[in-house]
Amino acid sequence: MFTLIAIFDKAFDVVISKCFFHGYSFITVCMILNHARTGIDIYVALKYANNIVMVSKHICKRDRFLFYK
Repeated sequence: MFTLIAIFDKAFDVVISKCFFHGYSFITVCMILNHARTGIDIYVALKYANNIVMVSKHICKRDRFLFYK
């Protein structure tokens, strides 16, 4: 967030007149967007990892109880 503010503060005219990714090849832009998306995916996975473990543990306890009964 702070980086975007600094970029628009220092180079607002260049970003508006040209593109934010001016001078990058198509592959480079795809790689930047891919890494950004991967970071968001990892954030979501880590955020909900505890819930996934708790649900799995609950299912295992339930299945073990039904198996022994």
